[in-house]
Amino acid sequence: MGAVARQPAGVLRSVPETRRLLQAAMEEVVAVALKRGVALDPNLPEQAIRRVDQLPAAATASMQRDIIAGRPSEFEFQVGTVVRYARESAVPVPVHATIYAALLPGDLRARGEPPSPPN
Repeated sequence: MGAVARQPAGVLRSVPETRRLLQAAMEEVVAVALKRGVALDPNLPEQAIRRVDQLPAAATASMQRDIIAGRPSEFEFQVGTVVRYARESAVPVPVHATIYAALLPGDLRARGEPPSPPN
């Protein structure tokens, strides 16, 4: 969420709309995992939000810093994997799909893979 919002943890958690988006993204991960047979605690999103609440206000994630700097990142392994697994499992993940679409052009550029023109 920090990579797409371009804001540190303190802002992500204090803006109600962004906090809800962060919560929804975490709920999507749990939904995909459960659908694929991974036993996750359904309370994991709330636990993760509590961890975000404990971070220093200026904290940023390494993926966020890499994306902002135009460097290759773990974007495809994190966001891309959720989107692919969701598609394979027929689980809707609108938050992850939007984040993926928004960050993919920059990720491709960082990896030296210019986007292909549509057919």
